[in-house]
Amino acid sequence: MNIDDTIFQKYLNEAPLKDYVNAWIFHQIEEKQYLFDVPDKRLIPVVQVLYNCVEKAVLHFTPCKQKLWRALFSDYNLRLQDYTIHRVVGCPAPYEAMVRQNTKRQEVIVFDLIRLSRYGIDRAQKIIQAMMTHECAHILLHQDYVPSAAETYKEKLLYMRFDEGLAHFLATNKKLSQAELACNKEKAKQLFQQALHEREPKKQDILLRRACSGPYWKKFACITGMFEWADLYAASGINGMLSAYQRGWQLFGSQ
Repeated sequence: MNIDDTIFQKYLNEAPLKDYVNAWIFHQIEEKQYLFDVPDKRLIPVVQVLYNCVEKAVLHFTPCKQKLWRALFSDYNLRLQDYTIHRVVGCPAPYEAMVRQNTKRQEVIVFDLIRLSRYGIDRAQKIIQAMMTHECAHILLHQDYVPSAAETYKEKLLYMRFDEGLAHFLATNKKLSQAELACNKEKAKQLFQQALHEREPKKQDILLRRACSGPYWKKFACITGMFEWADLYAASGINGMLSAYQRGWQLFGSQ
């Protein structure tokens, strides 16, 4: 994988905001929106440490749940080698790590180092591995199942459940079978089913955004999918996961 530090270096060298405020990334965080948060120069010492942490995570990428990961993506190193990681500042909360398309319509991974600083250095170092796992899972899954294949509102929700659910599951270290998480599971499932039946276009647009952004447990498509992958893994192990992955997003889960 390659690393692009163009925006970060301008911030580090205290270049004027006009030199990077209109970078393509800030026009691609959310569709048809421009989002930018002025980066705090006082955070430069902390961000420099995280800069090095991200570099180590990229150069020595070790995915979470390695045995399962290798079953799903056996040739992942080869498939990821031409992709680019952008280390940036300027993304608003909660956009700390994401996959987006650049101006050449190529998927890239974006890490906002100021957003990551909210965890503190020690915790962020551990979280970065999970975030790399999450974002690389998206890249690999999108190679196998192109996002644009999901055209209708319902298809987009189903694809999101499959894609985001798997990325969340692979990256999490939470014990998802814990009884105290059952309410989160049921609430997400309920919201997902309600969303599937929404017919009003403006409400559909709102639900598609809420399905995968905002507070962790409220991202109902992500959370529903994560629990469904977790249940499948608990019941059927790696073979069950691989079989479901190979069937694809249209046949995944109970619709």
